[in-house]
Amino acid sequence: SDACAVWTRRDIPRKVVAVKTALVLGSTGCIGNNIVRACLDSGWSVRAFRRPSSETWMLQGLDVESVVGTLEDLASLKEGMRGCDFVFHAAAYYALHSLDMSGSLRVAVEQMRRVLQAARESDVSRLVYTSSVTTIGHPGERGRLADERDFYVPGSTHSAYYESKWAMEAEARCAAAEGLPVIILNPTTVFGPWDVKPMTGQILVMAAKGQVPFWLDREQNVVDARDVGIGHVLAAERGQIGERYILGRETATIRELLTTIADEAGRDPPKWKAPLAAVSALVKVAELMGHLPLVEPLPLEHFKTLRQWQALNVGKAQDKLGFNPRPLADTVRDTLAWFREYGYL
Repeated sequence: SDACAVWTRRDIPRKVVAVKTALVLGSTGCIGNNIVRACLDSGWSVRAFRRPSSETWMLQGLDVESVVGTLEDLASLKEGMRGCDFVFHAAAYYALHSLDMSGSLRVAVEQMRRVLQAARESDVSRLVYTSSVTTIGHPGERGRLADERDFYVPGSTHSAYYESKWAMEAEARCAAAEGLPVIILNPTTVFGPWDVKPMTGQILVMAAKGQVPFWLDREQNVVDARDVGIGHVLAAERGQIGERYILGRETATIRELLTTIADEAGRDPPKWKAPLAAVSALVKVAELMGHLPLVEPLPLEHFKTLRQWQALNVGKAQDKLGFNPRPLADTVRDTLAWFREYGYL
């Protein structure tokens, strides 16, 4: 029996699969936490990077290695990236207002440069950067939807959010051109479980509570956070270096979106259409005040750029990465259920 055991160990070929290691920056946020879960589902070893002050309850029960650091601390970034195959940067700067445009741009660019420097010095195989749909500009030709070929024009809005997202993506694209293995993802409007500090997700909470009495004549593409997490894994495995991919699913009018939320929550849908001109005028006044009282929980930046909202062609990620997100109705149902379970509703 001993001889048989030795023969078995030595002579039967075994398929050895190396476990990949991923570092997730922003692991406690909605997108980052869903990236963590998608990586774990893929059998990868995961390091969850977080600030010292971050709550960690959304990571409880997950088999991850906690890494404490900040985007201002190059040493902590390099330590977290050491030995990693993939790095997911889902912790990019988020400007809540435009009261200090130059300051926002400075913070955004400095943080991005440190992440890129750490990735370069740590020799990671892939850096997948979570950018924003706001860096997708209007289509260059008539008769088609905007896609990855279209770029936001800096200075075309007075929004620190738009400008900082553009500046960070520009840094990532320059690094890719210089040889750093960067892949850029542009999620559309993200709703989903593990949205622990709701930003865009706040609209679901408000609508489910019956606090949104009006709708806007605009369109938004919506994608599930769980699918965005999966999309990051697909990008790490299949994405082309230097390319960007829009992660989106359905384009819906704001009225359709709010009606879907109201139906799921058992509420009446909003009855009134808010004129864009009136909203834009109100936003200009609110900008001087620093907030918009009628939608206090939502960042003012969302309403300053209404005319930038547009339908999108999301086919590239589907064709090149195999990205196959779930329908809007499923996202709304599951996200509201998560908000109820965790006391947001």
